[in-house]
Amino acid sequence: MCEVIKRFNLKQPMTYPVRAILMKASTLAPFKWLCDITCGTLTVWSADSDGVPLTQLLLVRNKFPKSHVYFDLPDTVEKDFDPFKDDPTSGLEGNTLGSCTKVLHEADWKGFVDDAGDDSRIYLGTETVVLSGHHAILMSRNPMNISDGGEINISGQVQFVNSPKVCDLKTNEGLEICLHATVAELEHSSGVRCFIGVDGTASIRSSGSDEKETEKTASGPKSRIYAFHITHTDDTVSLKITEEKRSGQEIPMCTSTFFKCNNPVSVCAHSVIMRMNTANLFGVIQDLNLLVQ
Repeated sequence: MCEVIKRFNLKQPMTYPVRAILMKASTLAPFKWLCDITCGTLTVWSADSDGVPLTQLLLVRNKFPKSHVYFDLPDTVEKDFDPFKDDPTSGLEGNTLGSCTKVLHEADWKGFVDDAGDDSRIYLGTETVVLSGHHAILMSRNPMNISDGGEINISGQVQFVNSPKVCDLKTNEGLEICLHATVAELEHSSGVRCFIGVDGTASIRSSGSDEKETEKTASGPKSRIYAFHITHTDDTVSLKITEEKRSGQEIPMCTSTFFKCNNPVSVCAHSVIMRMNTANLFGVIQDLNLLVQ
């Protein structure tokens, strides 16, 4: 849908009709990406015979800005929904609320494709960025450096989604987060690269050094979300990824790797660059945060 809107350069406001019974907690994220990236709205409708639970409607109301979702409901359903529509949290249990997604500030990040002839794609919204292919770049606007005793922290979430044309994925496919490299240097293994694989692999590689890799923590890339946190001091880089907690799992699965740079390079100001290393996957990035201390 995003590709169609982009290809035909559609500018007029649009709304996407969705049947309420299909708007379950596990399906809300793609609808949020779609509305965010295309500046669209949802029209949530229901039939009398659907029997949609009230909590399902309240969850939709809670997850989307009020101006981004409209409800077309039967009178019997609307009667139960009305008392809670202005404050949906009052009708939801605490563990169903989730957390707010951080805004992706345009002043902090820019996205572009540096090779128009490639299959790379980037869709940049106010909360979400979707990347696919080597040449789709998300880059911090302001170069950074680290003072003595300081550090850079980069955190966020990435969800890997298969390209519709691809069935089999390789274990070395995923998201690259590059430090101390320009866009022109990305093809020459310059700088420090943190890698998050579709199977939960965490690795760090520096120019002229061997890749450091930990155990795999998960398999099956489809709709799998990983939280990541990178800490970079004057001569060290650490990467920690945590798999999304699932039902019946007491603690999230976690892996981390630590790398000591042979030659401290943080004295030079640099931007943070993110890209997917394949066009077989879409990387959906949210809750992105960049902090220099």
